[in-house]
Amino acid sequence: MAQPDMDRVHARLIAALLRMTPPDVAAPFFESAAWTDLTPAERDMIIDADADMEEKDRRKRQQARQERAETGKAQHP
Repeated sequence: MAQPDMDRVHARLIAALLRMTPPDVAAPFFESAAWTDLTPAERDMIIDADADMEEKDRRKRQQARQERAETGKAQHP
């Protein structure tokens, strides 16, 4: 696997871990050397990965709402 691909994988893993971490626990990470020592490009990759996950979650919720609405219409013709 090429290095840029691994960088994206790492960014997605970090973003996923931060999403699962309570905000009060994750907050110190953004003030720590672990975050500040990252390059702007690395930080952007993590932020973009988080945004991608949020968009996928939004689409799943929208699809679930649409399916529930369609199921409700089918049950009450």
